Amino acid sequence: MRNLFLVLIISLVAACTTIGNKFDPQNINLLTPQVSSISDATLLLGPPMAQSSMPDGAMLYQWQYAQGTLVGGSGAHVAILFDSEGTMVKVQHMSSTET
Repeated sequence: MRNLFLVLIISLVAACTTIGNKFDPQNINLLTPQVSSISDATLLLGPPMAQSSMPDGAMLYQWQYAQGTLVGGSGAHVAILFDSEGTMVKVQHMSSTET
């Protein structure tokens, strides 16, 4: 009986996976191109999951969150381009899913 309980617990933990830090994609609407900074975005969305440097000195910051369970999942991905001074240029990509 104890082994069955242990297998059940391990199965339930393995069936739920989370990647990244949860954030509200609606907070993107609070950022303004040519005004908002990397600090503003980090304050609203939390720490980015990835940062990429562009040849012209611009930076692409990406926030991603995904959670999966046995019955479905949810997630969000946002990529924001900032110029070499750290000022927002535009939202490069935004998607969210919920099942």
